[in-house]
Amino acid sequence: MEGPQLFALDPHEEMVSKGSDGVQIQKKLTIGADSWIAIGNPFNTESGSYDMGSRKILKGPLMYSLKRYETVISRSSAFILQKSQSMSLQATHDHDDTVEVDGKSVVVRRKAGEKWLLKGEATVIPTIYQSVVMRPSPAIAIQQNEGVYILNLQTQEVRIVEGPRSIFLDVDEELWTKELSEVEHDTLFANEKAMHYLAHYENYLVTKAIKLTSDEAMCVLDYSNDTEKYLVGPQNYMLRPHEHIKSITLSGNTPKEEMILQIAKVKIGPAFSTDMVSVRTHDNVELEITIQYKWGFTIPKKLFASRCITQKMNDKDKQYYADHKIVNPFGMMTKMFSGDFIGYMCQSMRSRIRSLASQVPYEQFVKDTANLIKDGAPGSSVKGVFRFYDQWKKMGREYEEYSFFIEETDVKSVAASEPKIRDLLREAQNTNQVIALRKMKESESIKIQMANLDSEIDAAKRQLDFVKAKNKTYASTEEAKLQLETMKLDQKTELELAKRELEKEAMSNDIESQKRLVSLFKSPTAGNYIEMLKAQNLDSVQSITVIPSGITKLTM
Repeated sequence: MEGPQLFALDPHEEMVSKGSDGVQIQKKLTIGADSWIAIGNPFNTESGSYDMGSRKILKGPLMYSLKRYETVISRSSAFILQKSQSMSLQATHDHDDTVEVDGKSVVVRRKAGEKWLLKGEATVIPTIYQSVVMRPSPAIAIQQNEGVYILNLQTQEVRIVEGPRSIFLDVDEELWTKELSEVEHDTLFANEKAMHYLAHYENYLVTKAIKLTSDEAMCVLDYSNDTEKYLVGPQNYMLRPHEHIKSITLSGNTPKEEMILQIAKVKIGPAFSTDMVSVRTHDNVELEITIQYKWGFTIPKKLFASRCITQKMNDKDKQYYADHKIVNPFGMMTKMFSGDFIGYMCQSMRSRIRSLASQVPYEQFVKDTANLIKDGAPGSSVKGVFRFYDQWKKMGREYEEYSFFIEETDVKSVAASEPKIRDLLREAQNTNQVIALRKMKESESIKIQMANLDSEIDAAKRQLDFVKAKNKTYASTEEAKLQLETMKLDQKTELELAKRELEKEAMSNDIESQKRLVSLFKSPTAGNYIEMLKAQNLDSVQSITVIPSGITKLTM
């Protein structure tokens, strides 16, 4: 009976408890919106009996009273799928399912065991004939230079999906983990920060693209068809499901030891390697040489850049290599990955350096070790390890079996092997250095003194030149003064002479005038001339005083 109501039990009736807790009056089940409850042993209103062992789904919002034998199996909120989420269901029995397609309800027949994928946006409440295979999960977001491997459970085929993109796994698909060797793992993931996990997919590790620089090459093995290919940087490459990286073991440490390094990406060069070589000179002195090699591979790096080199080439690749006169690019790359080229180089150079050192005495060997190793001793039968190669137009040492070439050597140190001899040689070297330093100081002192003398000589020369110039200037000034005085004296003399001539001429003129005047006064017309002079001077007379005749004295 359900409330609200009041009732009285008949004499033949009694209240029964539900469950083992003895509760006789219980609350109704409250099912909220977007929620559901799975009921076991549901009551069949048509037959009036319980469907024991069966179940039904009650969807909210709803208030429900559990019947006597009904039980709550589970309760949950509805699955609300966002736009970037998906979930998958599986049919437990054959049944008709109603789905929404383009805004219309469509009935789909589901068979037992069938799985299907639901994508957002939607609200999902499974029916009694449906079970949840995968709860709502976000789409797999794959970033740039990342990828995931997906296994098809029906065909067992594995494919790779590269980013950037987002994907939903189909019901018959799951993420597949590629087994990586330690070298492959270190090549793909430089550090822990480079590792990207998918938290909603059991921390699945997303694979990364392998980045090759312009100075790197890598060999990829495809086990699905038993082939290999060579990749030359710069480029990024994502390993396919059945591909693995070919690694090679190289010598390492100083001095070089075999099987130290395991690498996948090979430097094309130029690169550097350091080794130590023990030698014995012609005069039986044991030495340890620390030497550095500058090396590289002889492949045409620029022509191979960003290319994938395979044994079987298409017509386009064949034409490309033919145009650049490259006969066997695959063979060149195969030599690079054929073995421990570092160990081979060091062993070969050790043998040659030991042979060279045994032919020369200690003093000659340590005097110029680097050039002696490269070029040998001029004017003798001692030959260096370097040769001139016409095809490369330079000196070096080539190893054709690895397409390998040593361009340069640099001797870092030369020391005696035995401690006592090393100490004696060090002491002798220190003494030589002290003597050389002393000579250098004396030489520098002499140079300084010579420089000071040169400076004093130059100063004296400059002073002498200054005095000469000053004397020359003084002589020139005095000469000019003398010339000026002479000119002045000459001019004065000329002026005096001219003055004398003028005075003489004036005197002559006066004499002539006096002579003419005297002659005039003697002439009969002298009286008229005197009267004329009086008349000419009459204008200058201011007053005239008339003196009568017979007066001999006049007081003014």
